[in-house]
Amino acid sequence: MIGTKSDNWRIFCIIMVSLTVIMLYGLSLALFSMTLVDLWKIATISIATALATGLTMHSKWTKLTRCRYKTINFLCHTVATTALVASAILSINYFMRNDELAHIETVPVERIYTKTRYHSKRISRKVYTRGEPYKVYFMEIRLPDGSSKDIEIPFRNYSRLRTQKTRRATIKMTPGALGMTTINIHNIKTQ
Repeated sequence: MIGTKSDNWRIFCIIMVSLTVIMLYGLSLALFSMTLVDLWKIATISIATALATGLTMHSKWTKLTRCRYKTINFLCHTVATTALVASAILSINYFMRNDELAHIETVPVERIYTKTRYHSKRISRKVYTRGEPYKVYFMEIRLPDGSSKDIEIPFRNYSRLRTQKTRRATIKMTPGALGMTTINIHNIKTQ
């Protein structure tokens, strides 16, 4: 069944909004892994902003959802705005950081560990199953403020740390634009 032009346009907009929200959550996760901040702080600010703006802005979603239930429109607004606010906060902090104030920190490595993950294996046209296992290597570092952070590391660094008795890592820490410290997870050196 072929819909009208307005239905096709609405479906296109729903798909674009959904993809944008997924990309914003992905950006937030990527930037969060490089920022030294507690998850609850970012989540609280993002959700509170989304809930506060949802009280007045949920009616704007009726054009897209064509749903008369305020709860559905409010949920759509809350999910989308939470992604937008979280990615905006973390993006501003990370991309507007002052690299001139960066300093190198030598931190102790509390533990090293592996996680087993699995590739997906295609069985037939629409059927996928769990494929071959592979290992991902992590280290937990103790930061100068006393908190800890888990960082994914390559196998080369993992094997180097595994053979040492005193484990230390050198990381580059940069104060972000909003005061949250960022670390360069791609430039970690193990000693």
